[in-house]
Amino acid sequence: MSENLLIRTDASVEIGIGHVMRMLALSQAWLKTGGQVVFATVGCPLSLQERLNSEGIEVREIDAPIGSQRDCESTIQIANEINSSWLILDGYRFDSLFQRKAKESKSRLLCVDDYGQCECWWADLMLNQNLFADQIEYSGLGEAKVLRGPAYALLRNELIAQPLPVRSDDRTENHRILITLGGGDPENNTQKVLAILNKFPIPKLSIRGLVGNSNPHGEALRVDCERSPHDVCLLSNVADMHEQYTWADKIICAAGSTCLEWLYYRLPAAIVAVAENQKLNRHSLTKHRLAVDLGWHQDGIDDEALEAFIRQPSPSREKFPQIVDGRGAARVVNAMQESV
Repeated sequence: MSENLLIRTDASVEIGIGHVMRMLALSQAWLKTGGQVVFATVGCPLSLQERLNSEGIEVREIDAPIGSQRDCESTIQIANEINSSWLILDGYRFDSLFQRKAKESKSRLLCVDDYGQCECWWADLMLNQNLFADQIEYSGLGEAKVLRGPAYALLRNELIAQPLPVRSDDRTENHRILITLGGGDPENNTQKVLAILNKFPIPKLSIRGLVGNSNPHGEALRVDCERSPHDVCLLSNVADMHEQYTWADKIICAAGSTCLEWLYYRLPAAIVAVAENQKLNRHSLTKHRLAVDLGWHQDGIDDEALEAFIRQPSPSREKFPQIVDGRGAARVVNAMQESV
């Protein structure tokens, strides 16, 4: 197959980078089939554009408010220019009207959803990779197929190309803590978590905090790291997440799509819902005892739950269920090919 794929998605401090990163995973799987990929974005950070370019992906800027009629018209124009066989919409502002208009392009339409954001859908194929996907009803699809659940989790090549590390059984020391609370983290939840960890009467921790280039609190966070009683390293724009997940004993994470990554690595996790669209995922992960619930960020981080999580020994990887197997992106591409 040698077909073009157009992906319409965005990233920013407010939006985060999760949509772009999971679409990068799908792009990598598509590129393996011999096809080409173009991203259409509004204001995507330069560092992410460079990352996409390094994968052989073209990035085109759209000069219009996200989700507007002009945005849709520009998207259709690009889709027709590159003769894309599929147009993928991944974002919460691409409503039913946007989708219906986008069907005027020559491309088939794949919509990516996380929480049932639209009352009516116009997709030829739907994707919801979350644990709770079977709880969402999708109306207006007719005979269109819905890909549901973490069997379709979109993981980038860097995460699945190498064997998973072997962890010893029930480690008594779990001092390597990875913190990742969003590439933008406008509410500075990273600092809130660090402030709580600094107060714990526990052995010295080795902490890695991951932030994106779009994080507006970088300098203040670096000052906090220097003052911490723990060994804290702040890492920006990290490319090798496999190394980070392999290094960590535990992870403190936003309750978004990144959860599918630590589920693949079977890391003990504590989660914070930092956006409204993460609440269903937070509930599902904690209900199935796959993560410790640290709460809704506007209510404050649950410091008692966090301390208990840090103190608890980590079980071996083999005691975690394999919820995500790393083959989700390939399954989605296969479904796209079968739907043509």
